Amino acid sequence: MVKLVYAHDGISSYDELFLKSLKDKYEIYVLTFHPSPNCVPKGVKIVKMRDFIPETSLHPFEGMRKHLLTPLRAQTLKKSLENVKPDVLIGCWASTYGFYSAYSNFHPFILFVWGSDVLVFPKKYFLLKPFIVYSLRRADVVVVDSEIQRQAAINLGCDPLKIVKFPWINLSGFKRNEAQRRKIRREYGWSDGDIVVISLRYHRPIYGVEYLIDAIPRVLAKNKNVKFLILGEGPLTATFKTKMIHFAKSGHVRFLGAVPHSKVADYLSAADIYVSTSFSDGTSASLLEAMACSLAPVVTEIPGNAEWIEDEVNGLLVPVADSEKLADKILLLATDKEYRARLQANANITTKKRVNWARNIEKFSEIVEETLAIYKSSKYAIS
Repeated sequence: MVKLVYAHDGISSYDELFLKSLKDKYEIYVLTFHPSPNCVPKGVKIVKMRDFIPETSLHPFEGMRKHLLTPLRAQTLKKSLENVKPDVLIGCWASTYGFYSAYSNFHPFILFVWGSDVLVFPKKYFLLKPFIVYSLRRADVVVVDSEIQRQAAINLGCDPLKIVKFPWINLSGFKRNEAQRRKIRREYGWSDGDIVVISLRYHRPIYGVEYLIDAIPRVLAKNKNVKFLILGEGPLTATFKTKMIHFAKSGHVRFLGAVPHSKVADYLSAADIYVSTSFSDGTSASLLEAMACSLAPVVTEIPGNAEWIEDEVNGLLVPVADSEKLADKILLLATDKEYRARLQANANITTKKRVNWARNIEKFSEIVEETLAIYKSSKYAIS
């Protein structure tokens, strides 16, 4: 069996998705600096590498800590690879584990680009750009989930011929569940006639959830039958809850915090409208999950969303950072049942036509095998 190393924290639903899909085909080792890689499924071996400064819960300092440790982490990962002796290396995030993997000079090396590492970091953190460029150039294959990521990688010097693009999403468990819809609405005291708006994004500046929070009073001033489910958490959660304290008491807004991914489909089933206010995205998994559950999307007009949403056909696009326009679109869908139903149906059809995880993971496995065959013939390994 081919031995595969997957280098990442192991705390993301994307980690779980790939590892679950690949673990029966490969002997997988997760190499991680995270103390609690809780999204690594059973049957996958975990190698916890030593970090030299403990993790901090203070968001800005955690990023700084990771990048200050880059030289030590890169050396540590290289040593771990020498011990594990894999056949194939997957490194995630071009600025962290992807760079550590590139530095190891191990081949074949497959780089998973996650979004902000090519869309945001090269512009916002100029000191990281050389590390990202190095990772993209050293990788044998670069995997992205959207056209905007593909173009960003090319603009950073990546050879377009080695880029593979497909959506990172398995929608097999995502469809509207009427029983869960009724159960959750009863639990919160909401009627079948209420219009429920749901947000799934982390409460961090890049996701712009504050613009949904600011839109809520505008919506409720005109339509008291609209209710809001706010999932996720982050450094801005306390601020959001303080702003919404009146509407939370009245039962119009519910903050649910971090919800296990296995429960997300239930909450989507309870909703009618999905909102994403993000400033930057590739192919958003939560958007596609909402569409598969027949929600009408109202999302920001950014390239990652525009790749999936045709305005006024299978969703609505709104300007970034515009609470007023967002409120108007929510009110439009809340009041026009026929229009909302048409967008919901078209959103569902879009995912059925364009998303096939079984086919995509099979395609990825073929790429792994082909890349490995090339390097086995040349016997290229750690130097």
